Amino acid sequence: MEGLESGDLRVEAAPSTDATGWRLTFLGKSNTQNPGEVLRPYLGRAIDEAATQSGRLELHFERLEYFNSSTIKAIIGFVQEARQRKVAIQLVYDDQLRWQKLSFDALRMFDRGDGLLSLKGG
Repeated sequence: MEGLESGDLRVEAAPSTDATGWRLTFLGKSNTQNPGEVLRPYLGRAIDEAATQSGRLELHFERLEYFNSSTIKAIIGFVQEARQRKVAIQLVYDDQLRWQKLSFDALRMFDRGDGLLSLKGG
């Protein structure tokens, strides 16, 4: 899996902590008008690779400086697609940053207790 660079946003890809999937680290700012145009296909490929390996995905947002509401929309689509494909994902964020805490706390409504979605503040 390769990384991604688009405008002020950069995503670094590396094997996940448990080496059964991918760790995607978001850096910079996701501030374009329609980040989904770039994120949807990229995250879709990540789901494809994780599904092929029976792996999981970790998305790390702790070092992301900013994302707009359109980015959250793309992340919601990613969560829904991963769930449909039965790919487990973990979203890691900085709960000391109020804007991240509010955004990711709102995503808890997608956690159905089935182990496919994990949200971790830290």
